[in-house]
Amino acid sequence: MLEKFKRVARIVKVPKIKADYWNNLKICYEDSFTNSDLLCLLSYKFAPELEKLHLSNFDRNKVIAIGNPNTYPPQEPSSKKKQILYVGRIEWYQKRVDRLVYIWKHLYKRFLIGN
Repeated sequence: MLEKFKRVARIVKVPKIKADYWNNLKICYEDSFTNSDLLCLLSYKFAPELEKLHLSNFDRNKVIAIGNPNTYPPQEPSSKKKQILYVGRIEWYQKRVDRLVYIWKHLYKRFLIGN
């Protein structure tokens, strides 16, 4: 019985979560277009997704993208060290960067103190 309830709750909840995500994203981009001269995307392949948001103030001329030449020479592996690297925007509602501190606490206890 509990599993049926969970399944029904997921069917109802997931579309709501997705709709809330897209609404928040739309608000964020509308603010970006209103308050900036240019909007820089990681790649032009994200532009069609941006157009799908149907922003009230969308201006294709204000959208630019940065290339990723990835021309780094191969490097010899050095001695192994335990490292944690986060690469991304420090943005709570999309990236949940606040979880990094929690994750670090558990990894530190497990791998660094335990050795």
